[in-house]
Amino acid sequence: MNYNLLEEKWIPVLWNSGIISRVGITEALTKAGEIRCITLAGPLDFFAVHRFMLTLLYWKAGLAGGVKQVRQPLLKGGKIPRAVLYSIKQEHCFDLFDGKSPFLQDPSA
Repeated sequence: MNYNLLEEKWIPVLWNSGIISRVGITEALTKAGEIRCITLAGPLDFFAVHRFMLTLLYWKAGLAGGVKQVRQPLLKGGKIPRAVLYSIKQEHCFDLFDGKSPFLQDPSA
C-alpha cells in the first residue's frame, strides 16, 4: 500500500474560486496563489500542515538562492521557484507505508 504525502489529496483547501477540495503537498505548493486558505477545523491540525509545508520550503530554499528568494515571489504572486518544487518532488521519503523507510515511522513496529 502506498500513501505519499506529497501526492495524495489529504489537505482540504478553499480555492479563490470558492470551491472546496483536497490537495496533496505538491499541488498546494504549486498552486499556492490560487488557494484562499487551508480549511482544517482544528487549530493544531491547521498549524501542523502550515509548518510542514514551510519546513519543506526552508529545507530546499538554498536551491533558489535562500529563504528571501523563495519568500518574495511567494508573497507577491503565489509562486514558488521551480528548483525548489522540483527538488521536493524528487524526495522519496514521504510515503507513510514504505517497507524500508516509512515517513516518521519505525518499520519494525
